[in-house]
Amino acid sequence: MAFTGIFLIISALGIMVSWRILSGRGRDSLYAANYSEDLDTASLSDQSDDQEEEIRLRPGQILRNGRVYEYNKDLLTFLVMGIDDPMPVSQAEDYTSGGQADALFLMVLDPDLEKISLIAINRNIMTDIDVYNEAGEYEYTGNGQLCIQHGYGDGMVLSCERQAAAVRRLFHNLPLAGYISVNMGGMVPLSRAVGGVPVTVLEDIPPMGSFEGLTRGQDVVLTGASAFWYTKYRDTEVFNSAAGRMERQKQFLQTLIPILRESIKKDISTVPRIYRDLAEYTVTDLTLDEMVYLADNSKDYSFDTEGIMTIKGVATMGDSGFEEFYHDEDALADLIVSVFYTELPAEEYGN
Repeated sequence: MAFTGIFLIISALGIMVSWRILSGRGRDSLYAANYSEDLDTASLSDQSDDQEEEIRLRPGQILRNGRVYEYNKDLLTFLVMGIDDPMPVSQAEDYTSGGQADALFLMVLDPDLEKISLIAINRNIMTDIDVYNEAGEYEYTGNGQLCIQHGYGDGMVLSCERQAAAVRRLFHNLPLAGYISVNMGGMVPLSRAVGGVPVTVLEDIPPMGSFEGLTRGQDVVLTGASAFWYTKYRDTEVFNSAAGRMERQKQFLQTLIPILRESIKKDISTVPRIYRDLAEYTVTDLTLDEMVYLADNSKDYSFDTEGIMTIKGVATMGDSGFEEFYHDEDALADLIVSVFYTELPAEEYGN
């Protein structure tokens, strides 16, 4: 009995040491590439020629509205994508059918404030898209809906990399520490893995197949098919229905994230278990070490369930017959500065 007890203690210590080693490696890996040399500060700065003589900005600094800000290198930002495919991830038949990114969020982890922030990005936001032909050859860069960038790839890593590049470009070459893409079919095992996601239904979702539908105002626990349709469905005959779906996706995440955090606090093995359940629906560039670090260090972070940020703009019906969203560039720049930059006191200006 005594020997067994000692063996269990040693085994537990070994697991803890291994976990710490993995966590340390993950931190080093994430922060090694966290600052991008192509960070586009010039487009965010309103510094004039006269002000350049007075204030010499260092790399990563901007002058905006008479104040100096510096990019916060401590932040870790991840692109989260939901792809409009109910099936597990698979190789696309060509380089134009990789699937659209119907859900796009930036998840920002701030270790100094121990806070998680989310920015919801409208799928229809009009921005620069790299267009490829079916053979995978680059054709041109043109203005299009952000969500279609994922389609110009292999439906796997290449699609994710191109979608991440388009999002970075929209956000003035903001550094991304990683991405995770989940085919919408993954909402079924994810919702079941956490025991369901309780919500008050925001809008009617009609019955489909064996799914009986949902009614606005109804209090439900989303699990399985209900979680899938609640986060995926939109009526394409209704103008700006993508905005309504994004609100439901925001609501889903607002409830899901605290549930995940509590589960991880109670049992750290929640992370590999959920990842295993989602693996066939998921594409990510995050390593095991990095996931361990994120799970270990963010489990106690605060998350404002009402504070998911959005980009201001106007939705219109384009000449092509598809919805288009035109963002307010000044408002986006203000959002970027408020989240990703820190104001410096006057005595720290780079003179």
